[in-house]
Amino acid sequence: MAQTINSDCEQGTFLPHYIEDRIPDDHPARFIKDFVKSLKLKELGFVIPEPESLGRPPYGAGLLLSAWLYGYFHKVYSTRGLERVCLMDLGVVWLLNWQKPDHNTLWRFIDKNRGLLEELFKKVTFVASKIGQVSLVLQALDGTKIRSEVSTRGFCNKEKLEKTLEGLDDSIKEVMSKIELQHELDEEKAKLTKDLQDHKRRKEMVERALEEIEKDGCKQINPKDVDARLIKCGKTIESAYNAQAVVDEKSGIIVSQDVVNDETDSRQLTRMVEKAEENLGSKPLEIVADSGYYSPEELMKAETKGIDVLVNIPTQMRPENKRKHHKSNFNQVESKDVLICPRGHELVFKGTTLDRHNKEMRLKLYRCQSYEDCPDRDKCSKSKNGRTIEIGPHYGAVQRQLEKQKNLEAREKLLKRKSIVEREFAQIKWNMGFVRFMYRGLAKVKAQWALVCSVQNLKKIFKIWQENKMIFAPI
Repeated sequence: MAQTINSDCEQGTFLPHYIEDRIPDDHPARFIKDFVKSLKLKELGFVIPEPESLGRPPYGAGLLLSAWLYGYFHKVYSTRGLERVCLMDLGVVWLLNWQKPDHNTLWRFIDKNRGLLEELFKKVTFVASKIGQVSLVLQALDGTKIRSEVSTRGFCNKEKLEKTLEGLDDSIKEVMSKIELQHELDEEKAKLTKDLQDHKRRKEMVERALEEIEKDGCKQINPKDVDARLIKCGKTIESAYNAQAVVDEKSGIIVSQDVVNDETDSRQLTRMVEKAEENLGSKPLEIVADSGYYSPEELMKAETKGIDVLVNIPTQMRPENKRKHHKSNFNQVESKDVLICPRGHELVFKGTTLDRHNKEMRLKLYRCQSYEDCPDRDKCSKSKNGRTIEIGPHYGAVQRQLEKQKNLEAREKLLKRKSIVEREFAQIKWNMGFVRFMYRGLAKVKAQWALVCSVQNLKKIFKIWQENKMIFAPI
């Protein structure tokens, strides 16, 4: 007769359960085990602890890296959260063979090896390239703002920091005088000594914040994380970092990543493309980026380095949106070293001058020779000597970019940018739930972003692994 199955937690078993039977063949834990096993961790530089004669044997680098990858696979980003997962999740219990590293052990591992997470990302990208998930035909570059660990309320300007520093100096003097007068009660003296150390630590923090304001030129800074910046995130201003990524069109593999604390993307174009080339060994046929990456200097640098880019020109910078005689409507003919105005007249080269905003740059001067008989003379310039135009060394690169974007195929590629790169940011923020960095300082933030992007790529490789059980070769 059939009986209802009920839970009886006190019922023992004659033979222990075999955990191997509870982990499906296509489980992420098996995939992570295969991937980590293929890595030559010692050659990558991961700290491999040596067992000592006394005390508990240390955890291996492969075991702890497996725990971190499994945690990020399942949206667990904190050390305490990962510690709980190591105790309760059947997949990671199998993966770690019943080992239970605590949060301090997990943190020390990631802190000691954070400089190597960029190398881990390169290895993941290399695997994706080898299995044909990277095409190098079209790649898209973009940035996304991710909140920092510190809050917006902790930001101070220079005046407030200087006032805080004065108050701390007074507090330190007061505590020191109390310590000198304290002779009998050791307990009270110990408390005062601890207060003195706290005040000195805060003073060092504020002094470093003042140094950063002087060096970086920012108006406000948070002493608890001097690398974080107040950045516009959607409709609000947040304490955040600017996370960068280059994504390949074919499978959405992130081929280059980094974090900066610049509020804009205008200086990141060639640097990010070069990182992608370094990771893959070759450059893509074409890179597309939004208007945030528009910079005449970067466009010229990309041309010099042989990088084919398509960058959305800001609407206000386009010739069709400016008045007829704006200088952007004057075409440069480099072979003759002249400018051609909208009426077809030539402006000839007359010399150079220093840029008012950048004293290290020289601008070329071009002057009209046909202004006396030109019917548009009054509309073009009110100068008695005719129209004079100053252009920088990157003027030609901007003009060529504008000309390139007149092509229908180029405009269609620019429209693809959102579907290539912004989709990956959406998956990281909403599917993976990664909307805030867990650490302070640019170096630690860079390491965490490298790990996030590595796992995002591994999830795509995981699908291939599930379908055909690919075998990882040693890398």
